[in-house]
Amino acid sequence: MRFALMIEPQQGMNYADQLAIARRAEAGGFETLFRSDHYSSFPGPDDNPTTDAWARWDEPKASLT
Repeated sequence: MRFALMIEPQQGMNYADQLAIARRAEAGGFETLFRSDHYSSFPGPDDNPTTDAWARWDEPKASLT
């Protein structure tokens, strides 16, 4: 049986969190790690930081509505 892992970093994970999860998954035999590509957090507060490459930490997120 093959396993993959999906994470939702827009819910408040930083790069260090994601790297730690990826390393643990690899050590545990997971074949693949996927991460969502959402630009804002949902459900819940919309002010969680994002780790998407296009985002800048010193600018507020643009509204998608």
